[in-house]
Amino acid sequence: MKKTITDDVFGKITFDGSKWIKTEPISIVIADRIYEIKIEIESVSSVYDKIQLGLFKKEVAALLLNSNAVNESEALAKKEQQRKVFQSTMLQMKEGIQDNIEKAALQELDEVIADRNSCEKVLGKEKTEKLLAAKTDAEKLASLQMTVARVFIDRIEIKCKCDWYTQGGGFVILESGDCMMRPIDCLGF
Repeated sequence: MKKTITDDVFGKITFDGSKWIKTEPISIVIADRIYEIKIEIESVSSVYDKIQLGLFKKEVAALLLNSNAVNESEALAKKEQQRKVFQSTMLQMKEGIQDNIEKAALQELDEVIADRNSCEKVLGKEKTEKLLAAKTDAEKLASLQMTVARVFIDRIEIKCKCDWYTQGGGFVILESGDCMMRPIDCLGF
């Protein structure tokens, strides 16, 4: 039950029944490395989305709308907020966001390696020495992988993995452009 439309902000997106998926990934550059990141857009109301896409019979759609099972104005407001968050961060402030992601990763790495003994206990001596020997940002962030971003109504979260961020998790980007790394249990994935 997939259906693809063209959105004025996201471009071509496909609804898979529970979320929207941007057909083209977005490219960002962190420490001189290009990342192609798949974009998922949280469905603010899958029932509303299915009604708008014509995936329900007309009678069922009318019944759902008339029974207040779906608050159409609330769903529209949330969708507009998602567009605004994506447009302001990943399109209009893209270079600044890239810098903020890099700074957040480097700040987190500095905290990880601040106590060499603790770092060695968690990562092992070899990885710790490699991190401490890294001179450039590209060397420090060499193991960073970013796979998917999810657009919510108030933030964007980018799931990541790397050798030194053992909690798993990723980046949280706010509409203001502020960015921080958070463990996986703090993310909406």
